[in-house]
Order: sequence, then structure tokens, then C-alpha cells
Amino acid sequence: MKIKNNYKLSELCFYIFLFLIMIYYAFRRTTLNYEALNFTMVLAIPFVFVKIVLEKYTLKEFIAVGVLVVLGGISAVLIKNTSILVSFFIIIGMKNIDRTIPLKIVFYMRLTSCLGLFIGTLLGFVDNSVRIRVDDSDIVRYSMGYSHPNVFGVYIFTLISLWFILYGNKRRVLKILVSLGATIFCFMVTNSRTSLMLNLFYIFMAVFVNKIKDIGKLRFMAKLAFPFCFALSIAMTIIYNTGIGSVLNKLLSSRLSLSERYLRVYGIKPFGQTIEYNISANSYSYLDSGYLSLFIQFGLIVGIVCLVLYYHMGKMNYTNRYIYIAVIGFAVYGIIEDLLSSFLFNYLWILIGAAFYDMLSPRKENALENQINTLLEDRL
Repeated sequence: MKIKNNYKLSELCFYIFLFLIMIYYAFRRTTLNYEALNFTMVLAIPFVFVKIVLEKYTLKEFIAVGVLVVLGGISAVLIKNTSILVSFFIIIGMKNIDRTIPLKIVFYMRLTSCLGLFIGTLLGFVDNSVRIRVDDSDIVRYSMGYSHPNVFGVYIFTLISLWFILYGNKRRVLKILVSLGATIFCFMVTNSRTSLMLNLFYIFMAVFVNKIKDIGKLRFMAKLAFPFCFALSIAMTIIYNTGIGSVLNKLLSSRLSLSERYLRVYGIKPFGQTIEYNISANSYSYLDSGYLSLFIQFGLIVGIVCLVLYYHMGKMNYTNRYIYIAVIGFAVYGIIEDLLSSFLFNYLWILIGAAFYDMLSPRKENALENQINTLLEDRL
């Protein structure tokens, strides 16, 4: 009885931790003063430590958890950035946790915050415009209350993909139409071309995902998605000044030339470094590539660890096909947006957490049960 009560308490602690983190992240990267909510981040940390203390770990799990805490702690102290530390805490806290409830917490809290900001911009309580630098010109674009127009586009992607993951093929046509409407609305308001292309890419995959009869093909693509996109990101950065590279660089709003500049100036160090960004009315310099940011800012060791975690998550045996296309979508998105390291944008850390413990303590799979689950998923 005591073990059962401890398990329930540990689960509750993780949900509280996640809830407090999402309160903080709800106002991060907005035009509002989110610094007033820094206390929620501090308040959340004890709950994840209680979760860790109440759980029972094998020796292999204990060592792996310790490594993640140390690496996350080094990043927080050395480069003054807690993104990786929080993401690693999400992984650690996922022991004995079913992924559905954490994903629902993220979905509904993100949806609530987006709707709240939208209403706030309509009523004039929230600033809806930001001044940004595009192609050597200073322009004003609408951002729906966020610090940059592209942030709203990324959140639309996370909400759409989570909606499909959580509710599968139920009212599938409605989900597709609403997703298309939200994507087009986002483009009309923010004029974000990258968000439009990548969100349409995900919707296209969602439309045709059930046409792929062999789910093993989806698993294969998801497994290789992050390593392939990482290699592609590096290759595009190297050739940015060539013929096709110049065209891609222009289409991607000089992202490739900026990536090359940061790679050349800072290089890749074992434990990362602080990066200076310049975002002002007269200049724009920001490392948008999620892959290069992971390695340049957080270091070679953390970058390799994260790629291994992403790879293992992608090769897991999911019966939910929408998880695979979400993995592929995030992998592609990471080429042009810095969303791989932070739980702020990336709910995949929840799935990585489940895969992390499966990697350390593999469970024997029942082949017949997996086939039945796949058939049921296809019929939903």
C-alpha cells in the first residue's frame, strides 16, 4: 500500500511540475512582461526532485539520470540558459508516466494561452505588432501578442500536431479543415512564409498518412528524420554562398548566412557557450537553426546526447501514426527554427522521456498485441 501511495504522489508531483512550467512558458516569448512569472519556474523544480526521490531506479537508470542532471546543470551555470535543464527534467520525470496526460496538459494550456493572447490583441490589452529586420529593411509585422511573428506559427504547428496525436482520426476532416484555416489565418496575419510552408507540409502528411499501409515505413522515416535533417542543416550552411545555396538563403531570409557566421565566429565547444544576439531596429543577427544552436550554444556533448535521444524516440513502436509525422515535422522545422532544445516549443521531450526509460530498460513486446493495436488505430 505504501508503494502504491508513493507512486501516486510521484505522478502528481510531475503533473504539478509540468503545470507550473507551462504557466511560465505561456507568457515566454510574448510582448507581455513574463519575468513576473519567473517564480513559477523556481517553484516547479522541487516537485520534479520529489518525483525523482519517490521513484525506484535500476543502476543503469540512476547513472543515466545523473548524467542528464549534470549536463543540464553545467549548461544552466556555464551559459546561463535553463532550456536544456528543463527539457532533461521532463525526460527524468517521465518514469512510470503515461504520455497521454502530459500531452493533454501541454495541449490545453497552450491552446488557452494562445486564445487568451488572441483575445487580448483584439481588445487592445496586448501589443499585436513588432518591429523586425527583413532583407536590410526595418518593417512592422503583426505577431498576435508574441515577440516574433514566427513564434505564433510554431505554436499553430504544435497545437495542430498535438490535436491529431491526442484524438487520432476522430472528426478527421474537421481537424484538417480547421488546421488549414488556422495555418492560412496565421500567414495572413503574420506574413510568415516558413510557418505557412511547414504547417502545410504537416497537414499534407496528416491527409495521406493513412494511405501508408506499412507503418514500418513511417517508423523508418521518423527514425532517420533528425540525423538526416541535422546533416542537411550543416550541408546547407556550408554551401550557402554557392548558386543553389544563395537561392535557399534568400528564400529562408538569410538564415543560412547567419548560421555560417555563428558557426565560424563561435565554433563548437564541448560544453557550449554564451551566444550574443543582436536584434534591433538597425540590425538582426540570430541563430535560427535548431541543430546548430544545439551544438554551438549547448555544446558538442549535449548536442550528441540530444541527437541520440531524438533518434531513439523516432524508432519506437508507436501505433499512433500521427506521432511519426509529428516527429518528422519537428525534425524539418528544426532546420529553420530554434525549437529543438527547449520545451517551450517542443512537446517531443515528453515522448523522448518515455523512450529514454524504454531504451534503458527494454520491455518485451507482444507481437500479436502490437498487430491488434495497429489494426484498431487504423479503424479509429
